[in-house]
Amino acid sequence: MPRQRFVPLPTADSDGEPFSSTEEAWFWTVKAQRLIEEGAHIRANISKHPKNCEPRDILCVISRLTRQGKLRRQHLRTLYRFGLEERCPDPEAPEDAPHATFWEQAIGCLGTALHAKGFVVPNRFLEKNI
Repeated sequence: MPRQRFVPLPTADSDGEPFSSTEEAWFWTVKAQRLIEEGAHIRANISKHPKNCEPRDILCVISRLTRQGKLRRQHLRTLYRFGLEERCPDPEAPEDAPHATFWEQAIGCLGTALHAKGFVVPNRFLEKNI
């Protein structure tokens, strides 16, 4: 018999604004997680522009994609590194070029999942491929 998994429901109100891009959602998540680790107490819906999810909702999506084998260790390392730097890797820069492919793959996979949950607004590329 398959074991039951507890999946927490999103805790933020769905009335908040979705992110305009997957990158924006990821950079916001990393920044919020860093603040939490430094002792900040993050509460939903107290900002000028509340989001329709919390950082842990996006981290749960990352965890699920990793368990499913869609994101691998190198994807996670790349997401984490450039998330901390709050920038996308530049494929033209020699030091970033090896990471650019992993970034695009990870952001594409994450973007599809976040769009399905309504955390990221659809864009023309996703609308064509869904």
